[in-house]
Amino acid sequence: MRDGDIINSLVNGLAVIACFDEERASLSITDVARRANLEQATARRCLLTLTHLGPAMTANSFA
Repeated sequence: MRDGDIINSLVNGLAVIACFDEERASLSITDVARRANLEQATARRCLLTLTHLGPAMTANSFA
């Protein structure tokens, strides 16, 4: 597979989703960024997108 065939945004989003499990159903943006090896701003945007689309719920505002 060539690098041009990879969608980095999808890779980032899947990395964010993979941060959560039964033991870690709720994480801060900082925790998500650390676990997914992303910048906090990237983790925040992924979480906002997932919340907007429905798969994620928030207890607090990411704004």
